[in-house]
This record gives sequence, C-alpha cells and structure tokens, in this order.
Amino acid sequence: MTLFLLARIGLLLVVAYYCILKVTLLRDTLEAEERHGLGIMAGGCILTMAAALDPTGPFEGWAAVVPAFGLFLFIRKRVNRDLAHLRRNAEQARRSRDYLIRRGKL
Repeated sequence: MTLFLLARIGLLLVVAYYCILKVTLLRDTLEAEERHGLGIMAGGCILTMAAALDPTGPFEGWAAVVPAFGLFLFIRKRVNRDLAHLRRNAEQARRSRDYLIRRGKL
C-alpha cells in the first residue's frame, strides 16, 4: 500500500466517523434530511474505501458520487434552516420595534 492510499483511507475513516458521531450525538438537533445526508455520506465513504483498495471493483465508477450526494443533502437543508432562522429573527425584531413604537418607548 502506498502512502497516498493510506492517507486516503484514513481521511475517509475520519469523515465517516465524524458523520456517524454527529448523527448519534446531535440526533435531536438535526432534522431528518440532515441526518439522512450525513448517513449517506458516511456510507459513501465506506464505499469509496472499497474502491480505493480494489480499483477494478464494481464501486470504482460511482463510489465518489455517493458522499457528494449526502453532503449536498446535508448542506441544502442546513442552509434552508439557517435562512429560515434569519427570517424569523428579522420578523421578531420588526414586531418588537413596532410594539415599542406603539408604546412610546422608541
């Protein structure tokens, strides 16, 4: 095994461990699509390790697409959730300002 192959497998193990750890520890704070994306990304990392060890195997052509799809699902839902949070904060700030203006505090 070459050093590059060992580094690639090590990095994939770290990413898979991070995804699994995040799904298990932060289960209540993540929404379903975020959990699914992290799970698909972890499974795809394991498939990519098989493709790295056996370049002529059945996973070589498409194994790298699976973690990218999982990452896409996770980031898409995370960005949507962050944008909704910003919209709700702006709406609450507007309501608070309007309330204080009506009360004569501002």
